[in-house]
Amino acid sequence: MDMKHKTLSIGKKGLPDDIALAMNAIRDGQDIFRSPFFSSEFTRVVAAARDDVSLFVGETASSLEYYCPLHVTRSGTARGIGCSFSDRNGIVTAPQADFDLVDLCQVQNIQQFISNGYISEILPNAHHFKTMYNNETHLDGNYAHFYETQRKRHPSHFKRLRRLRRKLDKDFSDVEFRFDDKRDATFEALMTMKREQYLRSGKHDVLRPDWVQRMFSELRNLSNDRLRLRLSSLFVDGKLVAAELNMQSEETLHGWIVAFDTEYGKYSPGNLLTQFILENMTSFDLDYYDSGIDGDHYKKYITNVRTPLAVGTFYANHKGVNPKRILGSAWKLTENTMPRPMAHILQRSRRRSEQILATEIDNISRLRGYFHALNVEI
Repeated sequence: MDMKHKTLSIGKKGLPDDIALAMNAIRDGQDIFRSPFFSSEFTRVVAAARDDVSLFVGETASSLEYYCPLHVTRSGTARGIGCSFSDRNGIVTAPQADFDLVDLCQVQNIQQFISNGYISEILPNAHHFKTMYNNETHLDGNYAHFYETQRKRHPSHFKRLRRLRRKLDKDFSDVEFRFDDKRDATFEALMTMKREQYLRSGKHDVLRPDWVQRMFSELRNLSNDRLRLRLSSLFVDGKLVAAELNMQSEETLHGWIVAFDTEYGKYSPGNLLTQFILENMTSFDLDYYDSGIDGDHYKKYITNVRTPLAVGTFYANHKGVNPKRILGSAWKLTENTMPRPMAHILQRSRRRSEQILATEIDNISRLRGYFHALNVEI
């Protein structure tokens, strides 16, 4: 079967309707691609917000065989659509298509692919990847059964949650939870809390760039269940104590931007908010809650499905010297051989640099990010 490989620079031109429909047709019915980040609508929104999106597709005479939207730099570094905001990456292929990341890099001359969560853990040259496990809640249409099963596994945790809920009701006259809070004030309050969290931790503020603001603005206007946002909030006596902005695609809800007021930390508002969300999902025909990688020590209480993801950098097997592979290997070697304090500094610098390069799309903004990082280190 002859396959033609094309690159579409969608940007302001927008995603052609016929391509979007073909993308939806491939994705539908394949559980591995349930994540909202594989939605054609997410590609369209991000491409409208920043102009460096390339959509790689493979076509036969009769159908679309694969698609993969990426940000690719002139030097050949590729990142998943949405960069820092994309928790799931990979090539969406038709069920019988024989095409993978290695093939894509060879065809498109991509030198390295940096992923926050590649859906396959079996990759050549994967020593720069590490396997991490994604946490997911599958309610299977019955929250009560899920709750009872998890309660038996972690009785002390759920006993504590019940006690905290009673304490919240006792200490405050008005406790309000909203599953789909559409108020602008709630959204802005969440963004403020999250940016303050970045400031306290010294992490790069990925919410600052203009393209990020445009992306959120467009996403908030969507109402199609193929892709939409759900903002859940928890108020006590009129004050926002926790909020979570999630992305929904069909019956999957993906945890995305979450923050809570540290003044109310003794009530564990983040955990309570998550519990409220799970309790209300089936009323909105939602069956999966994806809480992502990391945080296993607290996500384990709500997780009943774990799937492996590859996180890190893949270096392509191009003929000749791959300078990115050489530099990456040298940096890794330095991290692994230095004393622990210095290795920690190098690891932190690498992670922060990656956040800056992925989020900031012009040189001035990147320089500003690096100077801020230096101030934090000092």
